[in-house]
Amino acid sequence: MRIQDLRARTNGATSRVAATIVWEDCDRPSQELYYEAPGSYAEDMAPNPHAFLLACVMPAMDSGERRLQVEGAICSELRNGVLAALRVIKDWHPQSKGVVIEPTLGFHATQRRTPPRAASFMSGGIDALATLRCNRLDFPLDHPASIRDCFFFLGFNRNDFDVTGPVRDRLLDFQRRLDRMSVVAREARVNLIPLQTNIRFIARDHDAWSERGLGAGLASIAHIFARRITRVLIGSSDNNGTARSWGSHPLLDPKFSSADLEVRHDGLWLSRLQKTAIVADWDAAVAIVQCCWQNKLTDETINCGRCGKCLRTMIHLAALGKLRKTRAFPDVAVTPEMVYATRIAHEGEVSSFEECLDLFEKGGRTDLVQAIQQRVDEYRRYKHWIDARGWRGAIRRWDKKMMNDGLTNSARRVLRYLRRREKVPGVDVAP
Repeated sequence: MRIQDLRARTNGATSRVAATIVWEDCDRPSQELYYEAPGSYAEDMAPNPHAFLLACVMPAMDSGERRLQVEGAICSELRNGVLAALRVIKDWHPQSKGVVIEPTLGFHATQRRTPPRAASFMSGGIDALATLRCNRLDFPLDHPASIRDCFFFLGFNRNDFDVTGPVRDRLLDFQRRLDRMSVVAREARVNLIPLQTNIRFIARDHDAWSERGLGAGLASIAHIFARRITRVLIGSSDNNGTARSWGSHPLLDPKFSSADLEVRHDGLWLSRLQKTAIVADWDAAVAIVQCCWQNKLTDETINCGRCGKCLRTMIHLAALGKLRKTRAFPDVAVTPEMVYATRIAHEGEVSSFEECLDLFEKGGRTDLVQAIQQRVDEYRRYKHWIDARGWRGAIRRWDKKMMNDGLTNSARRVLRYLRRREKVPGVDVAP
């Protein structure tokens, strides 16, 4: 892969930095990768080789590219970090191949700008809102570690773009979300930076990009703004403090730092319920929280209230006695049927369910206590069946090692499709 023709353009209304991506070892046409923000940020944005390296390194590896040649110089610290991240990825996914990084101007240590300035990413979800709120509680506004900018972006969901560019409905939803988030930003006294990027179109396999390239993709946005910021926080997405392998991970995200920009994985010390409690105590944030997997426009509520992430968030808010504080969901009460409809994918989600038991017990919701215990027991029986010795366990272990869970994930997609067609109530059909 070659990353070439790095460029910047401002037309007044918008500022765009871009590069041309040329594939060398796979049959794919050349592509433009770009980041676009309002024109008022033109002086803060630059076609930084670090950003394009991070955006492309995981897709290049997944597509079998033997090298990644990038126009310009790369910081030695970032090179070392990326190579370390690739080793972690290869340990998780043994079938992954390495890729040689070749900057045309070599490796040179960068210099950090002064004064320091911190930023974070804002999706409107629990993790991002909790990161911002904790930062406000921990640091005074004039402290160097206080978040001053939040990146609010379009382009990380698989349906945000098509071959012609941003999808119209997604653009409309992005603007609606931006309007809602602007209220929170004003209250938190943080600068909200809206931007668009077609980064997901560089990855052939969108699921693999989430599993291996998500943190690098987020860090690439920060490096575009390295003239403006010196630190960026990525909110942890794990639930129980024992991070599972994922594209944004405490072993990966810090590796995407350079000598002039620090990338931090933030919030792992908090459980999902603790994060939800922090957000629920912030009236402006809980009113606009957006966690929905479906990413569909709705005139009635912000979230669908039926996908797995919606149901889990509603259950946590109900356990805290805060669900009625927000109109972000179509329901203000949680039923056992909602618990039964929530798919559990890993042990972290088990922990997030079990955290709610005492709260529901104290609130007299024995029906929800029983539903959670039953749902957790079902998951553990299923996991025991999957991991059991014998041909099922052997196939499962082979699939994990050689196919990166491809067989298991395909089976789950087929099952969800069949259940949708049968209209089975309460099925989690989230991607």
